[in-house]
Amino acid sequence: MDLAATGVTDDAARAVTALLTHHVDQTGLFEVVSRDDVRSMLSHQQDKRLLGGDPDPEALERIGAAVGAAYLVTGSLSQLGDARILNAQLVVVDAARVATRVKRTLPDDAVAADEVLKVAAHALVRPARSDHGGFAVFDVEEPGAAVFVDEKLVGSAPLPRTPLGGGLHAVEVRKDGFEPWAGTLDVPPGRTTALEIRLIPSADFIEDYERRALTTRVLAWSSLGLAAASAGLSAFFYAQARDDADASAEARRQLELNPFDDAARARARSANDEGETHYALYWTFLGAAAAAAGTSAVLFWVGDPPGRYAPFAPGDSAPPPAGGGVAWQGSF
Repeated sequence: MDLAATGVTDDAARAVTALLTHHVDQTGLFEVVSRDDVRSMLSHQQDKRLLGGDPDPEALERIGAAVGAAYLVTGSLSQLGDARILNAQLVVVDAARVATRVKRTLPDDAVAADEVLKVAAHALVRPARSDHGGFAVFDVEEPGAAVFVDEKLVGSAPLPRTPLGGGLHAVEVRKDGFEPWAGTLDVPPGRTTALEIRLIPSADFIEDYERRALTTRVLAWSSLGLAAASAGLSAFFYAQARDDADASAEARRQLELNPFDDAARARARSANDEGETHYALYWTFLGAAAAAAGTSAVLFWVGDPPGRYAPFAPGDSAPPPAGGGVAWQGSF
């Protein structure tokens, strides 16, 4: 069907119509009848106007009877500012109802526009598919990244296995500080398709990330060093306390032999006092060592590793891949 031209040239509308028809035909769901064939079959002028406008129930029945079509595609191509907007709809002829509507913004680049039309064609005919679709697994490396399928938010990474209609889908992944990733996902009926995506961080994000990661890592190593020093001091004061205990025991033995040995009594009292002090310091530094070690372990565990985004850092010898990220797709 011809798309109605609103603010664009008729040639542009016919070109987009031809591409959309081609991609609908490539889905293999329909035997597509060309717009010229439809025109030759229509005898009513109002039916011809339908080809680029909104469906009228009576006209739909006449068109269906004339061309033997179960579905019709109607819509428009319009200009809104600098953007070209495609509005298309799949009409079920016998029920005289719209099964689905698709709205897409066409980029200026011809190749990119053709890809948008290809995905739009699959979205347009999806209600006519007899299969029950499949599943998608979005393996996004960045937690919290928003995943959009056919311009609808399906959730934030990590996502569980997601049911999707069969055919081609437009996928976009976004997260603050990263370049958005956009691509397509082909979902075979009854199968699960995995899409692994790695987003490319911005230069500002890398700088902020490395600053935070390095600070956390320095604190982790400092805490570990403090734990080691505290453990060493704890061992030293424990040894001192054991020496004090031995000195106190020796002084008490001398007092048993000579209860009037004032020097031995003084040594025993001094050894006991020093022993209590050394034992207190032993437990104090042992607690400090445990706390510092625990803090270090937590910082190592929760802290981000420095250099994680080194391949994407400005000035790196290997430039990051274009297109907003890296993706791998496979089905099983």
